[in-house]
Amino acid sequence: MKQNCSRWEDDVKWQLLRAAEGVRPWRSLEETRQCVLCERTFQGRQVRVTWDRCGIPRLRCPTRGCRGTPAQWIHPGNPLISEEAWCDWVRLLDTLCEEPARLPPAAPKKRTRRRAAAVRRS
Repeated sequence: MKQNCSRWEDDVKWQLLRAAEGVRPWRSLEETRQCVLCERTFQGRQVRVTWDRCGIPRLRCPTRGCRGTPAQWIHPGNPLISEEAWCDWVRLLDTLCEEPARLPPAAPKKRTRRRAAAVRRS
């Protein structure tokens, strides 16, 4: 009985993964993804399926407490999330900017009544 249940769960996961992923399609349940929220790498077979109150299945990251969904799962080794790639982007943006970034100007200070009266007298 346990094996039949497991096979049914795998079939449901496979159908949901194929339906949910348009940008990064899954080829099998053995394929891996990395959650950008918790940084865990996992296989499609490890994905949790939860059901909401209306009976709609939802895919969740297998890490306990992580709220990651397929939108937050990328292929492992994606260069866009590495620290080195981030530093490269910062250097590129710095070279493209004509001026260094500045803080917005400070708001003018409010005058107190005493100071405003002194200014009017002079």
